[in-house]
Amino acid sequence: MNDSTLTIKTRPYQGESLTAFLMRTAERNHISYQSLLQIADIKYTRSHHLDFNPKYITELDKLASLLETDKAIFQNSSFGHITEVLLDVDEQHSISYNNFFFKLFNRIYRRFCPMCLKQQNSYLLFWQINDYKVCVHHGLTLTSKCPSCQKDQPYISLSLVRLECYSCGEKLTKYNHVFQKLASEVTREQVNLNSLWNTLQNINTQLKYEKARSKSEYLALLILFICSGKREEYDHSNVEFLTLDFKCRLLSFIDRREGYKPTLHQLINLILYTNLEISNLLKIEIPTQFIESVQRYNKRFSEVPVCQSPWCPSYQTSSTMVRTKMKVFKWEGIIYSAVFMCSCCYVKFARKGNQEYREVGESYLWAWNHVLPLLRRGESETNIISDLKITRYKALKYHVYFSVQNVVDINLARNTPENPIKRPIVYFKKLNLNGNGSIIGQARIQHGWGQRVYFYYLFNQEVQLYLFDAVELERESINKVKVKNTKTRITELNPSLLPDKPILLNLINEYVQKKNELGESITDTHLYRSMNTTRKTILKYYPDLVNYVEQEKIMQKANQTRSLEDERIKRIQESFDLITTHGEYPSYERIVEISEVPKKYIRTHPRVKEVFLNLRRGYMVGEKD
Repeated sequence: MNDSTLTIKTRPYQGESLTAFLMRTAERNHISYQSLLQIADIKYTRSHHLDFNPKYITELDKLASLLETDKAIFQNSSFGHITEVLLDVDEQHSISYNNFFFKLFNRIYRRFCPMCLKQQNSYLLFWQINDYKVCVHHGLTLTSKCPSCQKDQPYISLSLVRLECYSCGEKLTKYNHVFQKLASEVTREQVNLNSLWNTLQNINTQLKYEKARSKSEYLALLILFICSGKREEYDHSNVEFLTLDFKCRLLSFIDRREGYKPTLHQLINLILYTNLEISNLLKIEIPTQFIESVQRYNKRFSEVPVCQSPWCPSYQTSSTMVRTKMKVFKWEGIIYSAVFMCSCCYVKFARKGNQEYREVGESYLWAWNHVLPLLRRGESETNIISDLKITRYKALKYHVYFSVQNVVDINLARNTPENPIKRPIVYFKKLNLNGNGSIIGQARIQHGWGQRVYFYYLFNQEVQLYLFDAVELERESINKVKVKNTKTRITELNPSLLPDKPILLNLINEYVQKKNELGESITDTHLYRSMNTTRKTILKYYPDLVNYVEQEKIMQKANQTRSLEDERIKRIQESFDLITTHGEYPSYERIVEISEVPKKYIRTHPRVKEVFLNLRRGYMVGEKD
């Protein structure tokens, strides 16, 4: 056979993967798989990309020429058509296309149905999809293991074409009743999945993404649009199917054109949830109004509101607005985002979704319209309470607030302490803002302040900025802190209630045994919580138990390291056997490629390195003999 021709011009079977077809072609022409790729100008070490995105390594023109056919015949032999429809050109020629197929395929081992192989020597492309559990023709569980030795079959090996296990030589068409289950019927879910992938493979619809900057951005907008019920305005609080984290990631990508992009796995889940046809999905036209509303929503984080307080020197300006880092703020049962405070009048403003900013956290604007006119008329606090049906606490608070703000006709002297302190912030920092009692109650106990004095010092700029950062920023986690404290305080404050040492030791052993059985790490948080105490308490009264736990953690880590080394040594040995069986030299690069054990890991772990070097020494001795 000429170096640039093939004697037997094979054709792919229906649904056969491209790499399986090439292995079969190499076997029929009595050449190695590597030689065939060299003739077709395909890099051997990247050949698995042929099944998922051939464009990344070749245009298939040379291969089509060798086989004297049109390269369109290979469309259903890979997922390349899907990448052409849904990915931008630069991504089709980049390794980043892998991110689009995240979690979808098994790229390490070759999966198969023994009964299908018996009927036709063909490894189907769809068998590599992780969600495919059973063969849709025979109802047999798909597997990658030899029916005899139970070793996983490599993704590329000419032994697959001979339908033999690369390790023991057993026929892969042999049905193992122990390790494979024959379902009574193929589930509807698997049938629908098969139909969906067939549609994806043969889709003719082109993605009309003119309204976006890229296909990825348009897919992100499309997901948000469908999950928003196809409404013309984007409402962040009214999006179905998507988690809060996923929504935020999509919005961030649309805004910055970097980071997290939508994946095919997410598109498929969306199709299954909504019962949409993929062709209809791609034909959906996103309204310009929806895209603009998403852009407005993204801009809300950079937009600074103006102060809406008529009595404030910064009224209708944003120069004195400061922002909290808190993600959400709940006020009167409504969740708001993007919370700001004016550092002059101390009024907080936030908004819900795309709505306008409004006052939250207090009601000073209401007091401006209702309380202040009564104060200016000289009404007493008692009459204001009676007329407006508000509490004495609120009436006093508003009275002192407008006094400190130097609003016209309000007597400040009555609300000023006899000997005002210069820096009230020092006194507020001594209060426990996350304690069980209220701040005003603590101030009364620690500093002897009445309500009127407390409010006078409260409406100080340093104090307001301090409380805005310290209290508001932590409000989201206050409840969690309280819950945690209530769980641990019993043992911290009442040591006599601690169980006896043998009981605690038994609890520790039960926890450690459970974690070892599950293959999970021992963590102090979960361990001491399960004992209804804290590490600090146990360290104080039973320090030897804490030392015992630390020793168990060291032992577990050593066992986990040993187990990982054993597993990777096994993969290296299997890769070594596979490579040498095909007459190749077992270099670092080939071992790393086949075993997927990092090169750095082999070199930095003495046991693993020693096994590798011994294998190669044995190979060199055998070659000399």
